[in-house]
Amino acid sequence: MLAEEKAAHRAAIDRIPVSPGITHEIVRQYLLHYGYEDTLRAFDEAAGLIEEAQQPATAVEGDAASAAFADPAYAASALVLRSRLRSCLMAGDVDGALSLLSEHCPVVMSDAKRFGEVHFQLACQKYIELVRCGRVEEAVQFAQSTMSQLRGPSPASMESSLRDVVALVAYQNPEASPLAHLLGREQRDAVADAVNAAVLTVASEAGGLPASPSAAAAGSERSWAGLQLRPAAATPPRPASRVETLLQQLVAVQGALHEANGGQGWIFNLQDYMLGPTQ
Repeated sequence: MLAEEKAAHRAAIDRIPVSPGITHEIVRQYLLHYGYEDTLRAFDEAAGLIEEAQQPATAVEGDAASAAFADPAYAASALVLRSRLRSCLMAGDVDGALSLLSEHCPVVMSDAKRFGEVHFQLACQKYIELVRCGRVEEAVQFAQSTMSQLRGPSPASMESSLRDVVALVAYQNPEASPLAHLLGREQRDAVADAVNAAVLTVASEAGGLPASPSAAAAGSERSWAGLQLRPAAATPPRPASRVETLLQQLVAVQGALHEANGGQGWIFNLQDYMLGPTQ
């Protein structure tokens, strides 16, 4: 019975017409949202939209967090900045990302009340990158001089993460340790997403950022001295891409329908549709 209900549900979904243009715009906005500049350009070119590929990406109507990107000149500079930030962090260059933020979006670095969590993630990633490169003595010094500020007032979740990060130095081969996941691409990606979200938050409030970052700014190092590392008093909600918002709404609606049906019938699982049926 449940299998028949799920099959009918799939068939109903398949009958819904979806314009290719809508699909393209949703994917395009996702790439814009996360600052994947090169991928966005290649995506437009592959779709035959050469004119869009040569123009600054703009916001999709309805995405309040990225509404500021409606201005073409601003969209271009903000996308370049966010793309460079992601490139720095994915390459392990935390100091380069810090320099870009200090130069072109300083409020992220100065407003510890709102972006303390981002400061925490950047500091932890700096320590991780030092350990990755075998610069253990520098990592220990950085922990003593900078990360020591994170102890005490941090929430339990931060304290737990901090203990794991600091413990990396105890392993002769951290890549083969129980904490090896901290050295993975997913860890860098998570920090890049947090920084990207912070810049988007500031951008949506300020209505624009300065001109495109210069090569000189990307190459300079910003001192960690004076950076206030403490948990955010009120972490602002992270702006979400349109496709993420749609998926969140889909899960919420399906849950409400199941509840309205008295908890009867099959339970909607998004993974069944995205990754195939779970085993």
